[in-house]
Amino acid sequence: MVKSMIMALTIMVVGLTNLFTQEIERDYYLEIIEDDFIGVYLPDEYIAILEKTKNHSLAMHHNDDSKYHDILIVNKNIIFSDLKFHDGYAIMANEGNLYQFNRNGNNRTITDNNGYSYTRIGDNISEAYEITEIFVIKKYT
Repeated sequence: MVKSMIMALTIMVVGLTNLFTQEIERDYYLEIIEDDFIGVYLPDEYIAILEKTKNHSLAMHHNDDSKYHDILIVNKNIIFSDLKFHDGYAIMANEGNLYQFNRNGNNRTITDNNGYSYTRIGDNISEAYEITEIFVIKKYT
């Protein structure tokens, strides 16, 4: 009796966990991302300030009121960001589905649901932070 009750509870917990996982995936799953948009993107506003001031900290803190995402890490069916490069999160599907993906030759840009533009700086998402660091260092010199 106890074994069957434990087994039933285990099955229920596993089932609920699977449902919860599917619900989370649905909340963040995007079907609109084409393969050539996979990559690492920085906000154009950040890039402009970085070019002008040669100062990452000033450029990053320009966005203290969180007008735009500090970075976009675009995968096949999900977009991640990272607030001030230390607080990672995924973009909700109801927001991400409003993004516009733009091609201009080999360049890729994304315009978010608030009209902010992001430029791709690299396409290897597994090295997103290294790519960003190299990009920032190049802008300093």
